[in-house]
Amino acid sequence: MKHKFSFIILLLLFVFNVKSFGITESVPPDTSYTVYSSYIKELKRFPFIKTVDTTVTQDIKCFEKIAYKKIAFTSYGDRDLKLSVYRPDNELVYPAVLMIHGGGWNSGSPDMQKALAINLAKQGFATFTIEYRLIPEALFPAAEEDLNDAVEWVYNNGDRFKINRNSIAVSGCSAGGQLAALIGTKNSNNRIKAIINIDGISTFIDNETIERAQKARDTGAKMPVDAQWLNGTYSENPKHWIEASALSWINDNSAPICFINSSIDRFHNGRDAHIGVLKDIGIYSEAHTFEDTPHTFWLFHPWHISTVNYAANFLRKIFDEPADFVNKEYDFVVAKDGSGDFTSVQDAINAIPDFRKQPSTIFIRNGYYREKVIIPETKHSLTLIGENKYKTILSFNNFASKVSRLGDEIGTSGSASIYVCPDNFIAENITFENAAGPIGQAVAIIVRSNNSSFFNCRFLGFQDTLYTHKAGSKQYYKNCYIEGTVDFIFGSSIAYFDECEIFCKQNGYITAASTPEEQAYGYIFKHCKIEGDNKDSFYLGRPWRAYAHVVFLECEMSNVIRKEGWNNWGNVLNELTSFYGEYANKGEGAEISRRVAWVNQLDDESIKKYSIINVLGEEFVANHIQHSIK
Repeated sequence: MKHKFSFIILLLLFVFNVKSFGITESVPPDTSYTVYSSYIKELKRFPFIKTVDTTVTQDIKCFEKIAYKKIAFTSYGDRDLKLSVYRPDNELVYPAVLMIHGGGWNSGSPDMQKALAINLAKQGFATFTIEYRLIPEALFPAAEEDLNDAVEWVYNNGDRFKINRNSIAVSGCSAGGQLAALIGTKNSNNRIKAIINIDGISTFIDNETIERAQKARDTGAKMPVDAQWLNGTYSENPKHWIEASALSWINDNSAPICFINSSIDRFHNGRDAHIGVLKDIGIYSEAHTFEDTPHTFWLFHPWHISTVNYAANFLRKIFDEPADFVNKEYDFVVAKDGSGDFTSVQDAINAIPDFRKQPSTIFIRNGYYREKVIIPETKHSLTLIGENKYKTILSFNNFASKVSRLGDEIGTSGSASIYVCPDNFIAENITFENAAGPIGQAVAIIVRSNNSSFFNCRFLGFQDTLYTHKAGSKQYYKNCYIEGTVDFIFGSSIAYFDECEIFCKQNGYITAASTPEEQAYGYIFKHCKIEGDNKDSFYLGRPWRAYAHVVFLECEMSNVIRKEGWNNWGNVLNELTSFYGEYANKGEGAEISRRVAWVNQLDDESIKKYSIINVLGEEFVANHIQHSIK
């Protein structure tokens, strides 16, 4: 009996020591809220949604699960709270964004912020996904305390992760948005300079919320999770309800805030009042609403990229020094902050007189312009100039299978974010984007204009990014960046791509030309650079129509290009009618020994016909691009 008693004592001591030294099982996770569970929940109503790839690409450096705080003497023993870091893989110093997951204060994990963190990092930020204590481990204000400690840790480790300590933001989704708003609005140590609240509330003091909790208490039903977290109903614990509401804490140190919302009202309780009080004391705010989305829109395409863009644009507005600007040569200036003639690109275009007898120029200041832009044929000789190609973004997120109000699909052409129709059109320093993501055909820009030129522009999308729409029209692309997956440069126009960067995402085909039989030229790529995500994943092209005409001349091709180079789109007859040519290309992807037999390997004499003068004509070159020819 004595030995048995001694054994029990030793066992109890062992268990105590295990807990004391943190050698315990981790906090049992509540897995009711995950990306997958949200996807399954929303799929019935939104059958087109896609989850977001969370692969950490080569341009991003990741530091995973770093302990930032030790929690001692909990019912689960001592344990660490951890964070992960994502930042561009270079030596530059970036603003920091702490990213707080949602899950109703009792579920979720930092990994639910991973897609947002990676894609925001790609736009020039150091992002930190933060673990914090949830129900049942701890109630309010434990999460607030954890997140304030995380802010302090990031501040103190600024040199280690190369962040600008004077440019720290907090961002959160749903319950995480509420917490971001709370700590950034209180901002007692003035560390936080910006807040992004993605569909999170600003106040718990709302009649519906209060009544729901009280009804549950009166009827013996399960308490709502917000009342659980606040440790009682409003009548039982008004102090916590008030102290957990960002709206209660607005002061001169409160950080500027960006609200990104669904149209479900209860997920932004207090937002309008929050904005109003900030305005009264001179603190900036902005709000954006996506129509007809699930609450968890940020987790899915077609809204994820737009969410990232809204966030990045807001942060640049807060952290970047505004550039000096004097309008001496532009007909109109577009600026999101109201400093120009218009805040909308479409409004500025509409203001240009139809059939004006002289050229018109619109300058577009840095900003994220989420609008569908249509430039009609009546606005000929129009030039759009952006302030910075990375920060002047024209974007929308339609996609071909989207159903219109009339019940039919809008189709490929209907999915375009920007339509360019007038002759003699020029664009400089602008990003044209379809933000729907990998959700099928989704055009960034349709170019129908004859004699159009694009200098130093970016074209972002997935399938069908750039649609050169009009047979016979001549188009010139100089020093542009074009990315996509399937057939991301396609159409029937004559298009000359000069020193452009072509980036191949996932796998697919760069071109899908539909050159008419009677047209002498299709696509010419000269001195371009071709790179991509995956080795042996892309064809240079396939014929959308039988007489497709595409040549690559003196380009640099990485190993993203498949050895065979070209595809006949499942029809051997296309091999007899299409014309695909290559000349003096370099790189692993340019090796010709295993190319398809029907491709044309051009010689010095045969490439003369592809000079820029021959392809586009002397008048085009003289009027549009003479200054850019070396």
